[in-house]
Amino acid sequence: MRKALLLLLGFAMVFSLVACGNGTTPSPSPSASAPADTPKEWVIGMNLWAANAIMMEMGDYAEFTLNTLGVKVNRVSDDLSADRMLANIQNFLSQGVDGILHMGAAAAVVPRVAEECEAAKTPFVMFNFPPPEELIDPSYNNPYFGGSAQVDWQLDGRQLAEFALSRGFKTAILVGSTFGSTTVDNRAIGFRAGFEGGGGSILDELRGDDQGTAQRVANSLSANRDVDCIFIMGSDQLPGTIAAFEVVGIDPIPSLLSGIGGAAIPHFESGVLLAGSGATHFTSFISPPLLVNMLDGHPILDNNGKPPYFGIATSIITQDTYAEYFEVFENMATAVSPDIIKSLAWRFNKDVTYQTFLDVLANEFNADALLRKK
Repeated sequence: MRKALLLLLGFAMVFSLVACGNGTTPSPSPSASAPADTPKEWVIGMNLWAANAIMMEMGDYAEFTLNTLGVKVNRVSDDLSADRMLANIQNFLSQGVDGILHMGAAAAVVPRVAEECEAAKTPFVMFNFPPPEELIDPSYNNPYFGGSAQVDWQLDGRQLAEFALSRGFKTAILVGSTFGSTTVDNRAIGFRAGFEGGGGSILDELRGDDQGTAQRVANSLSANRDVDCIFIMGSDQLPGTIAAFEVVGIDPIPSLLSGIGGAAIPHFESGVLLAGSGATHFTSFISPPLLVNMLDGHPILDNNGKPPYFGIATSIITQDTYAEYFEVFENMATAVSPDIIKSLAWRFNKDVTYQTFLDVLANEFNADALLRKK
């Protein structure tokens, strides 16, 4: 099984894109203008888009990373509200936090967040959700923006589409949360591109909150009983999708899950889930050091002298590999070495650079590497 797993799990792919600047290296914030002789115990404000299991887990790992680096954290939930997301950031700034670790799910509000941070002269870094185009445009110049790390969700969708095609599936239904969620929208874009590009057809795309998932999927299956597979875009949609099979009174449809967690295990065991994408939480270990380095006066800049934008690939987990995967990834805080986290921070490693982050992503922060160390 180990051999099969190592063949299936590829190294995390990292894409460095322009994140901000106008062709010149932006000046660091006054609060981070020079490296401190004695590392300060900064206080970071961190917002999470929701208080659900996945978001809380990502927050736990980010907080673990910041604590490992000797930094304190205050965290709040946006409760799936763009207005509350902005209000939470404003509250952090009024409290005088030293930096912001921003889960910018409401993309339309992120530019306002950036303006607020710049006005308050408070560095911020994004994680999990990608920055809007405005922040990665070459003409954008905000010296308080320190970069971003997130899953490459379009690649995630394409990889699962390729798996579906490899199983001979020709038709699919997509199930996800409401339109406007950048992570789900990008998964759908990637799956459509891969599946339709390979000759498959999308029969339906169902979007909405998880309370209505079962009924939406049941209604669609009543009209599409012969669909080959279902692509579930997020674990919040898994229980409702499974429940829909019983509502309609049909045998479970082979399903693929983007972003697997422990709740997926019984559905792998039953054979309903044929594959899923894992290792989705490495952003929680990459973005925090970017912020701490900025505060310590050592901002990480990419090869163009701009804050980095890391797009991190997921790994495809199958029925043959899920048991060993969950054995290692049940708690990533125990799987990821604190020494590796510290190697990304100037306060522990004076030689840290952009290349250090690329090397860690290639050699340490991916499913293949962690499983080999088991």
